[in-house]
Amino acid sequence: MRIVDEIQHLLRLAEDPGASSAERDLAMRRAEKLMVRHRLQPDQLHQDGEIKILNITVTGGARSVAPGVARGLCELARALDCRGVFWPEKRSTRVLVAGEMADLARVNQLYTSIMIQAPLALRERMEGRQFWSDTDKQKFRRSYLQGFFYGVAARIKESTNQGLDDNDPDAPPVEPGAQLILSQRSDRAEDHLRGLFPSIREAPAILQHAAGRLAGSTDGYASDIGLSPTQLEHRQRAIGSE
Repeated sequence: MRIVDEIQHLLRLAEDPGASSAERDLAMRRAEKLMVRHRLQPDQLHQDGEIKILNITVTGGARSVAPGVARGLCELARALDCRGVFWPEKRSTRVLVAGEMADLARVNQLYTSIMIQAPLALRERMEGRQFWSDTDKQKFRRSYLQGFFYGVAARIKESTNQGLDDNDPDAPPVEPGAQLILSQRSDRAEDHLRGLFPSIREAPAILQHAAGRLAGSTDGYASDIGLSPTQLEHRQRAIGSE
């Protein structure tokens, strides 16, 4: 695989004591940018790509925020080259995510981060807001949390499609087979799920609170969840130049 070989070459150069400090630093930056662009984790440079399953239980029944969280988690999984399926249980919603081990670890890490940050942001959004009823309030909460996941997922997809900075002279060229590699990972994950659940189908739509969904999506997109150190530095430079 040309991309993996290139990354491994750059990482070796970054650790080469015979290279200058500038050469090692440049090699590391290029390796990281390639890994971000192709959504590769360090473990994936040496693994066989076997598809595994991540099992997550979201607490709460059909009228809680759980269905929104489950849908959002599946969208996050899709952005990270995995695929998810969910179904309601008595007092919870079960989510199974299929993907490579490193991708699943990333999904689990970001899911944990979102479930810490999103409720705090939701609380701020709800302060002083008037609701027509308890049902309206709960719909806002569910839509906000689902939107937050979608916002994070949208930013991940965008950063992958655009690379880190197309105007950066240090940015490595986009490999012609980049999308093929990403699609192969996601296709294998989807095939694995369909093998486990042959009758899998698209989940029916649920009622959304438009303002809640928009607020969540905006806050999720603006968060730093899922950004690499280089992407954080890039964003801070962009903010500082405004």
